[in-house]
Amino acid sequence: MKYLLLMVDGGADRLDFHGKTPLSSAIMPNTTLLASAGLVGMLDLKYGSKVDSDVGFLTILGYDKRECAGRGYLEALGAGLEPGKDSLCIRANFATVDKEGMIIDRRAGRDNTGLRELVKTLDGMEMDGIAFRMVKSAGHRVIIVLEDHRLSDAVESNDPRAVGVPLPQVQPKDEGGKFTASILNRFSYKANKILSKHPINRKRKHPANVLVIRSIGKARPVESFGKRFNLKACCIAGIPIANGVARYLGMDVISVDGATGYPDTNWAGKVQAAIKALRKYDFVWLHINACDILAHDKKREEKRKYLELIDSGLGRILQEWPESETVYIITPDHRTVSLADFREYEHVADPVPVLISGGKIKPNGIGRYNEMAAEKGFRIEGHSLMNFVLGQKRF
Repeated sequence: MKYLLLMVDGGADRLDFHGKTPLSSAIMPNTTLLASAGLVGMLDLKYGSKVDSDVGFLTILGYDKRECAGRGYLEALGAGLEPGKDSLCIRANFATVDKEGMIIDRRAGRDNTGLRELVKTLDGMEMDGIAFRMVKSAGHRVIIVLEDHRLSDAVESNDPRAVGVPLPQVQPKDEGGKFTASILNRFSYKANKILSKHPINRKRKHPANVLVIRSIGKARPVESFGKRFNLKACCIAGIPIANGVARYLGMDVISVDGATGYPDTNWAGKVQAAIKALRKYDFVWLHINACDILAHDKKREEKRKYLELIDSGLGRILQEWPESETVYIITPDHRTVSLADFREYEHVADPVPVLISGGKIKPNGIGRYNEMAAEKGFRIEGHSLMNFVLGQKRF
């Protein structure tokens, strides 16, 4: 049996005043076909106070959140780096602050203009003899790798997840993190001074004049996906964090030209890659990020249309890999709220709708795939989805 996990990042949402979501409003005949033939229910990923995709990905793939190496490390893997066992890996954002130090835009307008040159300007900066090795990641993101035995991952992010507020200091979690917090705060201050004077930022609508330290990680041992589930697996994605999680778990990573992680991604190319990959692999993780981006940007109608585009691609896969020989798993990793008046951080910890169809799985009669329909179906929690799916083959 083959397995295709279609992970629609941020695909679920909250109701508008009409009682609708982009998912419930979208016309998705292929998804509805699978829902009619399979199981629809709710997955509670047990995020807690922070809703981060790296934890969500690992949980969906059958791993406890305590097995996560930290997003900084996973992003470094996804960017093609080979951090050592003692490397401290940091995921940072270019952001925009005004002259008073207030955050105007946490993502510097999602504008890539000149960011590679800005990274080159900061790459190699030293603090207390520690070199800041930097590479540009997807969009406004940056990966920083530090090598020194004095460094600790026991520090908190300084991302306030809000605008109109000053950028906080990086805080240590314990005594062991004090030196690292000090290094990062001094680096952030110096980087802001350099970036603010850089000629590239005089041309940008949203100057990329500060770096926000978002998450940190270090290498740690983990059981491979293949060993845990006895499935040969691969990942097809357009964002480093998905590729990094895949590499962390020992999955093969399949690159697709033009796969960007944004709405302009080469979705058709990713669909074709998935069709081809199913010939070689038992388990294909196909990740699509566009709905998350559109929701963050409050483009609710565009999110609905993109869900319909995803469904069209799913139809092409179904033509080549019918349900009789393939189990389809469709789920978001979290909900991303696209409501225009929603003022909190858009990732929310609400349970997400999940669809499992194909093989010998018997339908549970829900027949539709959306947030409201899934409330009427089964409910599973934590990292039990993979075992739940594989257990269905006995029915």
